[in-house]
Amino acid sequence: MNQNNTTGLAYYHSLKRNIVLVVIMVSVTPMILVSGLILYLYQNTYRDKTYAYLGEVVQRHKQNIDCFLRERLDDIRFLTRTFSFEELGEDSFLQDRLFTFQEEFGPVFVDLGVVNERGIQVAYSGPFKLGRASTLMRIGSRKP
Repeated sequence: MNQNNTTGLAYYHSLKRNIVLVVIMVSVTPMILVSGLILYLYQNTYRDKTYAYLGEVVQRHKQNIDCFLRERLDDIRFLTRTFSFEELGEDSFLQDRLFTFQEEFGPVFVDLGVVNERGIQVAYSGPFKLGRASTLMRIGSRKP
């Protein structure tokens, strides 16, 4: 009878342990699954919002750059409408206009050049030694 009693106690001890493990597994598993799902959804939402914000920042910067370039193009168009091609074709005159632009806008304008209808630069003002450079490439040649 003593052996039956110890076998019964071992059985009940094992049963108690198994029930506790099942209760723990049943209560912890949904919590782990829900936590994983919440983490996944949070990461997706956070990534999407970050990309959307960065897209807006890029769009604003693009608009600012486009606006800046449009204003500088308008400055150059004003220069071409105000002065004749002959006046703009003189290096000293072009140097004066470049100096005026640099005073007005800072280092935005580095150099100015005037190109005729054949693609040959007739006047240049700036730090580079371009002289009378040709903007057209000869066919079959790498030299301008």
